[in-house]
Amino acid sequence: MKAHLKLIILLSVIVLFSCGEGSKRKHNPDSGDMDYSKPMAWGHQQKINAFAENGDWKSCESLLRNSLERFEFTTENEQYFFLERADFKAIEQFHKYKNLIFLAALDSRGELAGFVKERLTKETSDSINESGVAIFAENNLWANDQIVVFIIAENSESLNKLIMLQSNEIFEQFYKKLVQRMNRQVYKRKVRTAESFRNLPWSMKIPENYVVFRNDSSNRFISFLARMNQSSDRYLAVYYEKMAENEVDKEWLVKTRKRIGEQYYEGDDFNDDHVRYKLTEIAGITAYSVMGRWQNYKHAIGGTFQAFAFYDEASKTAYLIDNSVYFPEGYKLDSLIELEVISQTFKINK
Repeated sequence: MKAHLKLIILLSVIVLFSCGEGSKRKHNPDSGDMDYSKPMAWGHQQKINAFAENGDWKSCESLLRNSLERFEFTTENEQYFFLERADFKAIEQFHKYKNLIFLAALDSRGELAGFVKERLTKETSDSINESGVAIFAENNLWANDQIVVFIIAENSESLNKLIMLQSNEIFEQFYKKLVQRMNRQVYKRKVRTAESFRNLPWSMKIPENYVVFRNDSSNRFISFLARMNQSSDRYLAVYYEKMAENEVDKEWLVKTRKRIGEQYYEGDDFNDDHVRYKLTEIAGITAYSVMGRWQNYKHAIGGTFQAFAFYDEASKTAYLIDNSVYFPEGYKLDSLIELEVISQTFKINK
């Protein structure tokens, strides 16, 4: 009996320690509200189905496509989203689709406008009465992991102007949802242990399928690689150096990224004609960014990349986070978004 009791206690201790270690290696990102009482939404996560009456669709289609069907130049133009008009008479068939838009002019007497009017809250109605327009999103309206965006105006002319002026806002609604979905997908896996960053001034929630590719500790550089059959090679690297005064700018970013490509990636390089620069944020830090196509003339290969450069005043340290993708057989944009999702977990150790 005593031996049996000891065994139970021992197993309980093992389970407790196992759960503790497992929880430390799980990262639970902010991936949006989920309603598990509803069925899961389905369909391609980059396809958006839009409901609109004929006249509104004719006047607004091109503006809506310009807003949502933006592209990045990887090694080719890759769209973020694909817009397709849906038939309102078949609305029930679309209740479980992931991404929906309702485009409505409230002065219309059509079925679609009537449907939208019934869904308006008092707050939204007051807003429309005051400004004449409104954009609002509902998550999980009919299905879990679904986003439904309502674009509403008093009349067709105002609807057209609203889409033109709020093009970025409409895009951001769907892009934010896309990133949330990517977060959940990426962090289904456990992350690398704290031991991976023990001697570094920074840490990151890197999934365990990313293995160390290059580790040059004396020169403050480390890179990780995720590789799977019939999928892209995804490289994530971090370089840092002490810097008495902030000299991080576009020129430092270019010079440092080119040196890293030569030194650690056997001659990877990029041309100004194939990239774009912008000021952005990574992990809540203002950063210079370069994004576009890399090529390696030595091996006659190429791919896409994005690098972020920024300065930490407290530690007098300059950082460069580099994300790059190699996948000649297929699209690369989703892999680039995955790498940015991981890079957004970057943290400077205090």
